Amino acid sequence: MAGVEPLLPLHLSREFGLGAQGIGIVFGVLGIFYTLFEPLMGLLSDRLGYKNVILGGLAGTAMVMPVLTIVDSLPLLYVVICLYSLVFCAMMVPCLPLLAEHSDAGGGENYGRQFGLANAAYSTGLLLGPAVGGLVAHYISFLGATLVYSALLAVPGVLVLRRYRPNRV
Repeated sequence: MAGVEPLLPLHLSREFGLGAQGIGIVFGVLGIFYTLFEPLMGLLSDRLGYKNVILGGLAGTAMVMPVLTIVDSLPLLYVVICLYSLVFCAMMVPCLPLLAEHSDAGGGENYGRQFGLANAAYSTGLLLGPAVGGLVAHYISFLGATLVYSALLAVPGVLVLRRYRPNRV
């Protein structure tokens, strides 16, 4: 989300006339629903397998993100934000248990290194995402930025499909 997160407040201000308080409420709703969905996604990933939930989350996030740009009413925006919270949560929550399972399969000796690399990759996305998203939005559009973000979600999807062999499910 880092690629479009800085752009969303500008979009909300321009399209819905929201000020700082209204934008804060939208992000607050996103955070509340993400928090509520976390236990559900943990349970689903234990039952359905991490890979399946992550792939569903990647696909769902890729589909929902561009919808944020075409929503034309505030009530519908909140519905899409709640849906986005659900699919983004499905994409993110199973990642840490998957990483732990992968570390265990490797003998459990490299937890620090593997979690460090995962955090570095996440931080790189936080660093590069806003710059790339801002450039795409500036030269194309906010919709263009969400479409690029959605297309880039295929990369981890392919990696999960090709490299992850679950111990169960």
